[in-house]
Amino acid sequence: MADIFILLSHKLTQEQIMALKNELHVKNIIYMPENLQTIWSNIPPENKSIYEILSPIRIWLKNNAKQDDYALIQGDMGATYQMINYSFSIGLIPCYTTTKRVSIQEKYINGTVNVIKEFKHVRFRTYEKY
Repeated sequence: MADIFILLSHKLTQEQIMALKNELHVKNIIYMPENLQTIWSNIPPENKSIYEILSPIRIWLKNNAKQDDYALIQGDMGATYQMINYSFSIGLIPCYTTTKRVSIQEKYINGTVNVIKEFKHVRFRTYEKY
């Protein structure tokens, strides 16, 4: 059974954890250490390049993941792109979670509108390499 390495800015929901075990048959869910989580959650938008910033995360994956493990990758678009490509290069299976969005609008007598957005997990999907 494969492990999955989590590159997200948040923790998984119980529903997502169950889906990982049932859909992808993962054995272990492995979150980044706190220092790497801080890097991933705070990619600086003003930097021209983030390649060096992501270096500790690449090293962590290289040292801990094995061929055919999964990497759940979502976040800053450039960081996500780089880590997907890196995951492919070391034999990991990069994936992401899909959600269904439901919007509820509450209109009040005073004319204001409150919009509630609910995100519901649908499935995990692997990134495809062309």
